[in-house]
Amino acid sequence: MKLQNILMTIAVFVCAIAVTSVSYADEAVEDFSFKDINGVTHQFSEYKGKWVLVNYWGTYCPPCLEEIPDLVSFADKHKKDLVILGMDAGGTDVKSLQEFAAENMMQYVIAPVQESTLTAFGILMGIPTTYIITPEGQVAGKVIGIIDLDAVEQLMREHAGGGSVTKADQAADEILDL
Repeated sequence: MKLQNILMTIAVFVCAIAVTSVSYADEAVEDFSFKDINGVTHQFSEYKGKWVLVNYWGTYCPPCLEEIPDLVSFADKHKKDLVILGMDAGGTDVKSLQEFAAENMMQYVIAPVQESTLTAFGILMGIPTTYIITPEGQVAGKVIGIIDLDAVEQLMREHAGGGSVTKADQAADEILDL
């Protein structure tokens, strides 16, 4: 019984971490550079003017794999106003990442593990973790776990329509599952 209580406490703690989300109103992203799986160098500042979803993931992570088809569809649907950056956090070699991306039709930017990508947003608490960046380069939110892309879409609409702070905050809260 005592072991069961300890395991239950640990499970509750792990679940709390898994759904913990933090909003970063008006926090600007520091510029950083990284190389993608094709060796092309990118500057994060290149994406200013578009929404950016920075998705930390790993090829071995079931929730990450579950997100991929939705991210692929979302990237295709919003190719004019959104960029997805798939930041490998699992240490998979470049050749395997290239094959994996091709097999899964991941047409968005995929970056292998590098110091600049792992430290760009602070400590990575788990994967999948996704940061939502506004076209102005501000972090709108962070989601640890599978992201709700319908809520991201709502946030994008509110932002584009000059929505009120209350409506934008409500959309961000839905993304963050608060």
